[in-house]
Amino acid sequence: MDIILRTKTAPPVGEQPHAHLEYWRVREHAANWHLYGFCPELGCFRRTTPVHLLDLSRQLAVTASGRQYQLVGPPATRGPGLDSGIDDQLRTIAAYYALRKR
Repeated sequence: MDIILRTKTAPPVGEQPHAHLEYWRVREHAANWHLYGFCPELGCFRRTTPVHLLDLSRQLAVTASGRQYQLVGPPATRGPGLDSGIDDQLRTIAAYYALRKR
């Protein structure tokens, strides 16, 4: 079975300063932490620029580009390469980078 994913270049931050991210997940890529998820505004999956702020209590993230992401629902726990330890992983990432709300 072939799976085809639509990808698009994100619009400039000035045109889209806020976005939603569904079925999201935090993963490491090229020595940085990024959000991966479905952006309903564009109708495609997205990998963000590196995460600079992750506020799990408000489900809000701010990335290196300055874009703010509202994280919709809980993090994805099913799918290729996903494990059930996502809550522990998020807490570890937030603590390590001091990204959680104090």
